[in-house]
Amino acid sequence: MKKLILMIAMTVSSSAFAAPSTPEFVDTLVDTINAKLVVINHERAQDGEKLYCSHLNEKQVNLIAAYFRNKKANAWKTLDSVNATSFVSSVGFELSCFPKPCKNYDDLVHGICNAKSYKMDRALLTQSLESIKGGKIYVNTTMDEVAR
Repeated sequence: MKKLILMIAMTVSSSAFAAPSTPEFVDTLVDTINAKLVVINHERAQDGEKLYCSHLNEKQVNLIAAYFRNKKANAWKTLDSVNATSFVSSVGFELSCFPKPCKNYDDLVHGICNAKSYKMDRALLTQSLESIKGGKIYVNTTMDEVAR
């Protein structure tokens, strides 16, 4: 009987620290970003600065989810196979949550013009991941480490 209780306790405690599934993590990330946007926009409005999007639209959510999909296998990637820095760089470049002052993206001048927007979108993603993790994100941090 004692062994059974000990086994149940170990199972419950180990499952309590298990990382969420990839779809659950994506949902948490989207919710965290949307919550951050409310705070950021409130602060920026008080300072009279340009606002971010009010929340992630369907295209932005799909962009984030697509990064976590394995297109070849038509399945979700495991969280330990996704690097946080690579995610922030790739998705941050296309997120477009902060308005871009220059609409043409094909040349160097417009790329420089939009650099602040790209930087702010990447900062939004980084801050959201750090909120989920409860600490700093480093170059080799995986999403599994963020989710724990």
